[in-house]
Amino acid sequence: STDMASFGGINKKRAYGSSIPATQKRIKICIYDKPPQDEISLHEFEQFALDRMRVLKAIDAAKAKGMKADEMRENIEKLCAQYLPLRDNVLPELEEDLRKDQLSHYILRMAYSRTEELR
Repeated sequence: STDMASFGGINKKRAYGSSIPATQKRIKICIYDKPPQDEISLHEFEQFALDRMRVLKAIDAAKAKGMKADEMRENIEKLCAQYLPLRDNVLPELEEDLRKDQLSHYILRMAYSRTEELR
């Protein structure tokens, strides 16, 4: 199952009782408690893993360079929009994006987890 929590939007406003500027973007965090049961082609498997790795490597590189937080956020947002978008304006696209996000999460989790329990 997939749960999405929004920060910087309605949930934060409700939690802190203050209004959030409309210009502030929401940050989406996906939490996965069960591995996907979907069938996936070898091409999708490779592409999803590569796309997620591009984003994670860019985060590591930015941290290593000592990039400022604002610059890092902008860089990550661009990469995520390109490789791991979460388009929430059209349901079929959002479902496709969430599928890719979940599958790529578990692909890399399988590949890089040190213990069987984490895989």
